[in-house]
Amino acid sequence: MEKIVSRIVTYFIILLICLPVVLLALASVNNNIVPYPITGFSAQWFSEALSRSDYLIAALRSVFISLSVMVVAGVLAMLLAVAVTRGKARWLKPVNFLAVLPIFIPHSVMAFAMLVMAASTGLLGSLTILFIAYLTVAFPLMYRAFVGSLQHVNTDVENAARVFGMTRTRAFMETTMRAVSRGTLVAAVMAIVAVFNDASISTFLGSTNNAMFAMKLFTYMANEYDSLAAAYGIIMFLIAIPFILLVSRAMGVKQFKAM
Repeated sequence: MEKIVSRIVTYFIILLICLPVVLLALASVNNNIVPYPITGFSAQWFSEALSRSDYLIAALRSVFISLSVMVVAGVLAMLLAVAVTRGKARWLKPVNFLAVLPIFIPHSVMAFAMLVMAASTGLLGSLTILFIAYLTVAFPLMYRAFVGSLQHVNTDVENAARVFGMTRTRAFMETTMRAVSRGTLVAAVMAIVAVFNDASISTFLGSTNNAMFAMKLFTYMANEYDSLAAAYGIIMFLIAIPFILLVSRAMGVKQFKAM
């Protein structure tokens, strides 16, 4: 009886999660000019989505910013995570608190603060201020992932490698970094997704010349009522599938026994 109830609950949760995606998929192939009701099926919205050069350029710009932020935030987060997990200085505790503080600040509030800074420094509308703002979003995510991974790593292997002649850096890269590679991958994907999908920061700090993809999509949905946004949503979902499978594999999710 418990197994039947467990399966019912599992399938119900999956249905709730998948229902918005299913409705989005139906809207993306709707022949009607508005998302609902469904009057027929057509690929016109996908054709229009792939032909909009301004959106494709914005998407490439978002990918570039996301990858750049992920690399810089990853390096800085790893350095700080190593210092916090292995250091014994008292000042590391408040640093650890400050490092995760941006997670609890709404992106709109953070964007407004960055707006004031950008206006006073002449960086408003530039990619530089967007990079700085998104760095504050990605850094705490990657930092927490690294801290969680490093706290469960046995340093004896790294110490043994140093005893046998490896430098501190090489011993760390060959032993500890390999041990936390799965956590690193998950953190990197989370950072990229968080930056690429954010619309509030780019709306505050972006410009028409440096528009991010999420900003253009948000602006379009605020002014138009058709299925173009749904088509973009499904395209992004299809692109995300390989990354979802990669993260699932890295986390060791091979099967769902409850099903």
